[in-house]
Amino acid sequence: DPATGRIKQYTPDDGLAAVSPHVALRDREGTLWFGALKGLSRLIPPPDRVEPPPPVFIGGLRIAGESYPVSDFGQSEVGSLELKPSQNQMNIDFFGLDLTVGEPLRYQYKLEGAGKDWSPPTEQRTVELSLGPGSYRFLVRAVRVDGTQSETPAAVSFRILPHFWQR
Repeated sequence: DPATGRIKQYTPDDGLAAVSPHVALRDREGTLWFGALKGLSRLIPPPDRVEPPPPVFIGGLRIAGESYPVSDFGQSEVGSLELKPSQNQMNIDFFGLDLTVGEPLRYQYKLEGAGKDWSPPTEQRTVELSLGPGSYRFLVRAVRVDGTQSETPAAVSFRILPHFWQR
C-alpha cells in the first residue's frame, strides 16, 4: 500500500504458482498478475481482515534438567516458583497460535530482574537461562510479520535462592 507503506506478502499458500515470478502487474480492478517461465498466476486479493493478536503460551519448562509440570495445552502464566541455588539452569519452551496464512510467527522475550529489554524477533521457540540468585520474571510475546504482537505476554515468575552462606 503506497499510502501506508504496508507490504503484504503472498505465497503459494495463497494460490500462487510455486515458481519465482519474473514480472508482476496490478490491473485497474486490483487483480494481481504474476508471470513466470512456466505460466501466469492471477491473484484477486481478499479484503484485509483485522485478525486478533496471536496468543502466546508457555509449552514446557525444565529446571536443572527436570521437567516441571505444564499443561499440554500451554499456560499463559507459570508463577511463584521458589528454586534452590542448584536449580539455576532453566529451559523455557513457548508457542503462539496464529490462523493467518503466510509467514510463521516470531517471538520476543525479556527477563525482568536481569535488566534486559525485549529481544530481537526470532523464530526460535526455546530459551535457555543460567542465572544467579534473585527474583525474575520471564516474558514472551508472539509477533506477526506485520508487527502485530500478543496483547498479553506469557510469563514465568521465579526466585532463585542464594546459597546458605550468602544468606
